[in-house]
Amino acid sequence: MRQPEPITVLTIAISDFCALVLSFMSAYFLRSLFPGHLPFDLYLKMLPLLLFFMPLYASLRLYPGLLLGGPESLRRLSTATTVGTLFLSGLLFVGQFGEMYSRFVLVFFWLLALLLVPLFRCLTQRLCGHFAWWGYPVLLMGRANLTDLLRKHLRSTPALGYKCVGVFNIDEPNGTLASELMAASTKKYPLLTAALIMNGLDKTEQKELFRLANSYCKRIIVLPDEAFNIKLSVKLAMFCSHITLSMRQNLLDPYRLHMKRFLDLLLVLLFALPLLPVMTFIYLAVRLDSKGPGFYRHTRIGQHGQEIKIWKFRTMRHNADKILPVYLNKEPQLQAEWLLKQKLEYDPRITRIGQCLRKTSLDELPQIFNVFTGEMSLVGPRPITRNEIEKYGEAFELYKQVRPGITGLWQVSGRNNVSYDTRVALDETYIANWSIWLDIYILARTAPAAITGNGAY
Repeated sequence: MRQPEPITVLTIAISDFCALVLSFMSAYFLRSLFPGHLPFDLYLKMLPLLLFFMPLYASLRLYPGLLLGGPESLRRLSTATTVGTLFLSGLLFVGQFGEMYSRFVLVFFWLLALLLVPLFRCLTQRLCGHFAWWGYPVLLMGRANLTDLLRKHLRSTPALGYKCVGVFNIDEPNGTLASELMAASTKKYPLLTAALIMNGLDKTEQKELFRLANSYCKRIIVLPDEAFNIKLSVKLAMFCSHITLSMRQNLLDPYRLHMKRFLDLLLVLLFALPLLPVMTFIYLAVRLDSKGPGFYRHTRIGQHGQEIKIWKFRTMRHNADKILPVYLNKEPQLQAEWLLKQKLEYDPRITRIGQCLRKTSLDELPQIFNVFTGEMSLVGPRPITRNEIEKYGEAFELYKQVRPGITGLWQVSGRNNVSYDTRVALDETYIANWSIWLDIYILARTAPAAITGNGAY
């Protein structure tokens, strides 16, 4: 029987090679627009050398790499692509072919590959996710209600690459039947992955799941009990000759805070000029659409719990504060929605141009001024109002230790389609697991999320 993982590996490897070839040829054609003769056949002969990138990606466990997660996958891909480009450049230098090949082509190949290889992988996941041969075969193990929820989630997100091929509910079969099920599953799927859901299990049941999974499965994934803070950045470490779990809150480290601030300023300076015409056009559209100013400043809670005034394009009518109470009093169900989310999906206060701006999140663009002044970051928890502090509960102490962001993990994870508790959990996860790669990953996902308008209103 065909196994999903080897075919998935081959598909992703082909995707990577196509991205590298497109990057190289695009760099060549970009260079050919400038004066100077570039022999096409000379560069064509270099294409087989791009196969060297495949073992580099494989050495960093990027085949298939579906279990790594977006930020870590992006970090490893960028590292391997950079090393591969340096090797290619060194090979040309050692072989004394340096003068025959353009440095412009090599530099632009590297820049394009950094972009196109992850992009091609993302597209490949989305295109192939629905095929039976894609991804990892997974056996879910745990309580019946939780395995059912996880199975439904995996079916709704096929691009992740986890194919549920069976379920073992610990509260149903006895040990003999369990062993038979595991043996039959691994015979059919030799590369089977066991996903152990620990929530709701006592120590005896947890040991039983581990015993079964360890006896039959090549790979084991553990979903910890809710009592364990899975939001923290966790790594294995040695302590007094024991293997332990080392945890940290990344954005509470002053060094990482300085790195993040440097990245914010660098990106703002790079994109401020291209964004200026767009912001000017939006400002004029807002002024022409309805009476009132083009910009709007709203009081929010920033770092250290201090109040900040965030900039936005105005999306509401000039008498918005008077309209809302009247509207909510007439519609009790909308009042309940307001109390739950502090937002309305169909808000009567929003102008015509405001609806478009909110759907695409373009109303947030002026907040780059807040980023430049240090009140906000490009990526982080969304700035909250004083009324929302209660909703954050104990997590507010963590929230106020970092700068709020224009975009964040919540925005690219469904936004208003997820509950407020999930939003708080996402903010905690972001703060604990921050890295430059996580910020780049979120920024890369922000544009598609804004275009589709998923959960935005």
